[in-house]
Amino acid sequence: PSLNFRHDVEGYGPNFQGGPLVAGASRRPQATAMWASDSMAKLANVYKKPILETGKLGDAINQLSNESTAAASDIVSVMLRVGGAANSFGLTDLPAASLSNTLLDLGRTPEVAGTAITGMLTTLSMAEQQGGAFQAQLKRMGMSATSLKKSIGEDAQGALVGFLESVAKLPKADQMGVLVNLFGKEYADDASVLVGSVDTYKKSIETLNKTKADGSKVYEGSMEREFAKKAATGANGL
Repeated sequence: PSLNFRHDVEGYGPNFQGGPLVAGASRRPQATAMWASDSMAKLANVYKKPILETGKLGDAINQLSNESTAAASDIVSVMLRVGGAANSFGLTDLPAASLSNTLLDLGRTPEVAGTAITGMLTTLSMAEQQGGAFQAQLKRMGMSATSLKKSIGEDAQGALVGFLESVAKLPKADQMGVLVNLFGKEYADDASVLVGSVDTYKKSIETLNKTKADGSKVYEGSMEREFAKKAATGANGL
């Protein structure tokens, strides 16, 4: 799923650190250089990132796309849809990218993935305000709304993984009923997909956690490496 991208984002030039965005141009004709720069500017606003730091986010999105079936442009789309809920839950840009990539990799469309993530994160963020059925299901999983809130505050991404793993430990026959009581019928199916594929989610997280011998992240510089590779391939084809 390696995607084409524009090295020189229109209006910024090659020295713009957020410039080389993998925009999925080969799959999405509208993913022009202007679309790319606009997308990165929006992500910077939504996730409260300085615009000059969006280069690393672009590298992360590119790496996730290269290691999954998700198009980079779709990851961007989901991230923009879930930004408010992600911020409220405590997920920063990279964790939001990993979660977005996961549902896309599991076959959800950007629209469905965005709606599902927003619904689940909002519900869990408001655990203490949920009704008796919700509290009963948490208790069944060995949790309480208070402990969940504390875990989210300490490590939002880790808390979400732990929550999904706790549901996965329940008998298979009971999981969907539990998820319906937690999230309602609207989001239970998508939550069930995540519960059944926690390893896929953890793989997305690990993609952005892997380090090289010098301690730098493997994903850093992925767009420039891809650009160089495509440029070399093009030159060889002349």
